[in-house]
Amino acid sequence: MRWLSIIKLLVVIVVVSANPSQAQRLYNYSGSLIAKVSPLALSDSDIGTGAALEYRFSHVASTQLAVDYIYGGNEPEMVKVSGIRLRPEIRAYLPNSKKHRGAESHVDAYLGVELAFKYVKTNFEEWIGLNNNYASYKQFAAYNTRNVMLGSMLKFGVQGYITSARNIVFDIAVGAGPGFNNVSGTDGRKILNQNNNEDYFNPNPFSENKRNGLYALVSIDFRVGYRF
Repeated sequence: MRWLSIIKLLVVIVVVSANPSQAQRLYNYSGSLIAKVSPLALSDSDIGTGAALEYRFSHVASTQLAVDYIYGGNEPEMVKVSGIRLRPEIRAYLPNSKKHRGAESHVDAYLGVELAFKYVKTNFEEWIGLNNNYASYKQFAAYNTRNVMLGSMLKFGVQGYITSARNIVFDIAVGAGPGFNNVSGTDGRKILNQNNNEDYFNPNPFSENKRNGLYALVSIDFRVGYRF
Protein backbone atom coordinates (compact mmCIF):
# COMPACT_ATOMS: atom_id res chain seq x y z
CA MET A 1 0.00 0.00 0.00
CA ARG A 2 2.87 2.31 0.79
CA TRP A 3 4.43 1.75 -2.64
CA LEU A 4 1.03 2.17 -4.26
CA SER A 5 0.65 5.58 -2.62
CA ILE A 6 4.10 6.63 -3.85
CA ILE A 7 3.30 5.51 -7.40
CA LYS A 8 0.02 7.47 -7.34
CA LEU A 9 1.87 10.58 -6.16
CA LEU A 10 4.44 10.24 -8.95
CA VAL A 11 1.67 9.87 -11.52
CA VAL A 12 -0.02 13.03 -10.25
CA ILE A 13 3.28 14.97 -10.42
CA VAL A 14 3.94 13.81 -14.00
CA VAL A 15 0.40 14.70 -15.13
CA VAL A 16 0.55 18.15 -13.52
CA SER A 17 3.99 18.83 -15.03
CA ALA A 18 2.84 17.82 -18.51
CA ASN A 19 -0.45 19.72 -18.21
CA PRO A 20 -0.02 23.05 -16.43
CA SER A 21 -3.08 24.56 -14.83
CA GLN A 22 -5.67 26.13 -17.09
CA ALA A 23 -5.03 29.57 -15.66
CA GLN A 24 -1.30 29.32 -16.36
CA ARG A 25 -1.77 27.85 -19.84
CA LEU A 26 -4.54 30.11 -21.08
CA TYR A 27 -3.95 33.43 -19.40
CA ASN A 28 -0.25 34.01 -19.84
CA TYR A 29 -0.50 36.72 -22.50
CA SER A 30 3.21 37.57 -22.57
CA GLY A 31 4.48 37.12 -26.13
CA SER A 32 0.99 37.15 -27.66
CA LEU A 33 0.44 38.67 -31.10
CA ILE A 34 -3.11 39.92 -31.66
CA ALA A 35 -4.45 40.84 -35.10
CA LYS A 36 -7.62 42.97 -35.09
CA VAL A 37 -10.00 44.57 -37.55
CA SER A 38 -12.10 47.65 -36.94
CA PRO A 39 -15.41 47.69 -38.85
CA LEU A 40 -16.05 51.27 -37.70
CA ALA A 41 -13.39 53.71 -36.46
CA LEU A 42 -14.71 57.10 -35.34
CA SER A 43 -11.90 59.58 -34.83
CA ASP A 44 -12.08 63.42 -34.91
CA SER A 45 -14.31 64.39 -37.86
CA ASP A 46 -13.73 61.28 -39.99
CA ILE A 47 -15.24 57.84 -40.41
CA GLY A 48 -13.13 54.89 -41.46
CA THR A 49 -12.31 51.22 -41.21
CA GLY A 50 -9.00 49.62 -40.45
CA ALA A 51 -6.79 46.99 -38.88
CA ALA A 52 -4.41 46.82 -35.94
CA LEU A 53 -1.60 44.59 -34.74
CA GLU A 54 -0.81 44.37 -31.03
CA TYR A 55 2.23 42.70 -29.46
CA ARG A 56 1.83 41.84 -25.77
CA PHE A 57 5.46 41.79 -24.61
CA SER A 58 4.49 41.27 -20.96
CA HIS A 59 1.43 40.69 -18.78
CA VAL A 60 1.09 44.40 -18.11
CA ALA A 61 2.31 46.14 -21.28
CA SER A 62 1.98 46.02 -25.05
CA THR A 63 2.46 48.04 -28.22
CA GLN A 64 -0.03 48.43 -31.06
CA LEU A 65 -0.08 49.92 -34.55
CA ALA A 66 -3.45 50.77 -36.11
CA VAL A 67 -3.94 51.73 -39.76
CA ASP A 68 -7.29 53.21 -40.82
CA TYR A 69 -8.65 53.92 -44.28
CA ILE A 70 -10.82 57.05 -44.09
CA TYR A 71 -13.82 57.08 -46.42
CA GLY A 72 -16.39 59.43 -44.89
CA GLY A 73 -17.13 62.41 -42.69
CA ASN A 74 -19.83 63.64 -40.33
CA GLU A 75 -21.00 66.65 -42.36
CA PRO A 76 -23.46 66.55 -45.28
CA GLU A 77 -21.37 68.91 -47.42
CA MET A 78 -18.56 66.35 -47.54
CA VAL A 79 -19.15 64.81 -50.98
CA LYS A 80 -16.06 62.59 -51.04
CA VAL A 81 -13.48 61.82 -48.37
CA SER A 82 -10.36 59.72 -48.87
CA GLY A 83 -7.33 59.32 -46.67
CA ILE A 84 -5.24 57.31 -44.25
CA ARG A 85 -4.60 57.47 -40.52
CA LEU A 86 -1.67 55.85 -38.63
CA ARG A 87 -1.90 55.39 -34.86
CA PRO A 88 0.97 53.79 -32.92
CA GLU A 89 0.14 53.13 -29.26
CA ILE A 90 1.70 51.86 -26.05
CA ARG A 91 -0.54 50.28 -23.40
CA ALA A 92 -0.38 49.55 -19.68
CA TYR A 93 -2.85 46.91 -18.51
CA LEU A 94 -4.41 47.63 -15.15
CA PRO A 95 -4.71 45.12 -12.31
CA ASN A 96 -8.35 44.24 -11.86
CA SER A 97 -8.20 42.34 -8.56
CA LYS A 98 -6.32 39.46 -6.98
CA LYS A 99 -8.01 37.31 -9.64
CA HIS A 100 -6.72 39.50 -12.47
CA ARG A 101 -5.98 37.29 -15.46
CA GLY A 102 -6.98 34.33 -13.33
CA ALA A 103 -9.70 31.82 -14.02
CA GLU A 104 -12.46 34.35 -13.27
CA SER A 105 -11.10 37.26 -15.32
CA HIS A 106 -12.13 37.51 -18.97
CA VAL A 107 -11.55 41.26 -19.44
CA ASP A 108 -8.45 43.43 -19.03
CA ALA A 109 -8.75 47.19 -18.59
CA TYR A 110 -5.92 49.35 -19.89
CA LEU A 111 -4.60 52.88 -20.29
CA GLY A 112 -2.91 53.82 -23.55
CA VAL A 113 -0.94 56.67 -25.05
CA GLU A 114 -1.50 56.99 -28.77
CA LEU A 115 0.12 59.15 -31.44
CA ALA A 116 -1.92 59.98 -34.54
CA PHE A 117 -1.01 61.02 -38.07
CA LYS A 118 -3.69 61.70 -40.69
CA TYR A 119 -3.63 62.69 -44.35
CA VAL A 120 -7.03 63.30 -45.95
CA LYS A 121 -8.44 64.81 -49.14
CA THR A 122 -12.03 66.06 -48.98
CA ASN A 123 -14.40 67.27 -51.70
CA PHE A 124 -16.92 69.83 -50.41
CA GLU A 125 -20.10 71.16 -52.00
CA GLU A 126 -22.11 73.75 -50.06
CA TRP A 127 -24.06 76.99 -50.16
CA ILE A 128 -22.13 79.84 -48.55
CA GLY A 129 -23.86 82.87 -47.09
CA LEU A 130 -22.43 86.17 -48.43
CA ASN A 131 -23.13 89.88 -48.08
CA ASN A 132 -22.24 92.57 -50.65
CA ASN A 133 -23.28 95.49 -48.37
CA TYR A 134 -26.61 95.74 -50.20
CA ALA A 135 -28.12 92.33 -49.75
CA SER A 136 -27.40 88.96 -48.28
CA TYR A 137 -27.40 85.98 -50.56
CA LYS A 138 -26.00 82.48 -50.91
CA GLN A 139 -23.57 81.23 -53.50
CA PHE A 140 -22.82 77.61 -54.36
CA ALA A 141 -19.20 76.56 -53.82
CA ALA A 142 -17.45 73.34 -54.79
CA TYR A 143 -13.86 72.95 -53.62
CA ASN A 144 -11.32 70.43 -52.38
CA THR A 145 -9.15 70.53 -49.28
CA ARG A 146 -6.12 68.57 -48.19
CA ASN A 147 -5.39 68.31 -44.49
CA VAL A 148 -2.52 66.86 -42.48
CA MET A 149 -3.00 66.21 -38.77
CA LEU A 150 -0.59 65.34 -35.96
CA GLY A 151 -1.82 64.62 -32.47
CA SER A 152 -1.76 62.46 -29.38
CA MET A 153 -4.45 60.90 -27.20
CA LEU A 154 -4.81 59.36 -23.77
CA LYS A 155 -7.05 56.28 -24.05
CA PHE A 156 -9.01 54.06 -21.73
CA GLY A 157 -10.27 50.70 -22.91
CA VAL A 158 -11.16 47.14 -22.14
CA GLN A 159 -9.95 44.06 -23.96
CA GLY A 160 -11.92 40.85 -23.58
CA TYR A 161 -11.09 37.25 -24.43
CA ILE A 162 -13.68 34.74 -25.62
CA THR A 163 -13.57 30.92 -25.85
CA SER A 164 -11.72 28.57 -23.54
CA ALA A 165 -8.42 29.22 -25.34
CA ARG A 166 -8.92 32.99 -25.12
CA ASN A 167 -7.99 33.44 -28.77
CA ILE A 168 -11.03 35.47 -29.89
CA VAL A 169 -10.56 39.08 -28.79
CA PHE A 170 -12.69 42.21 -28.62
CA ASP A 171 -11.26 45.65 -27.88
CA ILE A 172 -13.30 48.75 -27.00
CA ALA A 173 -11.67 52.10 -26.27
CA VAL A 174 -12.30 55.84 -26.05
CA GLY A 175 -9.64 58.52 -26.21
CA ALA A 176 -9.09 62.26 -26.24
CA GLY A 177 -6.19 64.66 -26.61
CA PRO A 178 -4.76 67.62 -28.54
CA GLY A 179 -4.13 67.66 -32.27
CA PHE A 180 -2.64 70.15 -34.69
CA ASN A 181 -4.25 70.36 -38.10
CA ASN A 182 -3.09 72.06 -41.29
CA VAL A 183 -5.58 72.53 -44.14
CA SER A 184 -4.82 73.70 -47.65
CA GLY A 185 -7.02 73.97 -50.75
CA THR A 186 -6.06 71.87 -53.75
CA ASP A 187 -8.30 73.66 -56.21
CA GLY A 188 -10.41 76.08 -54.16
CA ARG A 189 -12.65 78.55 -56.04
CA LYS A 190 -12.45 82.28 -55.59
CA ILE A 191 -15.51 83.18 -53.54
CA LEU A 192 -16.60 86.75 -52.81
CA ASN A 193 -17.10 87.07 -49.06
CA GLN A 194 -18.30 90.12 -47.20
CA ASN A 195 -14.83 91.63 -46.82
CA ASN A 196 -12.77 90.94 -49.91
CA ASN A 197 -12.15 88.59 -52.78
CA GLU A 198 -10.55 85.53 -51.22
CA ASP A 199 -10.97 81.79 -50.98
CA TYR A 200 -13.73 81.40 -48.43
CA PHE A 201 -14.04 77.91 -46.99
CA ASN A 202 -16.65 78.70 -44.32
CA PRO A 203 -14.58 77.32 -41.42
CA ASN A 204 -16.49 75.11 -39.05
CA PRO A 205 -14.99 74.60 -35.57
CA PHE A 206 -16.32 71.02 -35.56
CA SER A 207 -14.76 70.08 -38.90
CA GLU A 208 -11.03 69.49 -38.77
CA ASN A 209 -11.09 68.92 -42.52
CA LYS A 210 -11.60 72.70 -42.91
CA ARG A 211 -9.90 74.30 -39.94
CA ASN A 212 -6.23 75.01 -39.23
CA GLY A 213 -4.81 75.09 -35.75
CA LEU A 214 -4.99 73.28 -32.44
CA TYR A 215 -8.17 71.39 -31.53
CA ALA A 216 -9.43 68.45 -29.48
CA LEU A 217 -9.12 64.92 -30.84
CA VAL A 218 -11.74 62.37 -29.83
CA SER A 219 -11.80 58.72 -30.84
CA ILE A 220 -14.10 55.74 -30.31
CA ASP A 221 -12.80 52.33 -31.36
CA PHE A 222 -14.33 48.87 -31.52
CA ARG A 223 -12.17 46.01 -32.79
CA VAL A 224 -12.43 42.25 -32.99
CA GLY A 225 -9.45 39.99 -33.52
CA TYR A 226 -7.53 36.80 -33.00
CA ARG A 227 -4.72 36.10 -30.50
CA PHE A 228 -1.84 34.00 -31.77
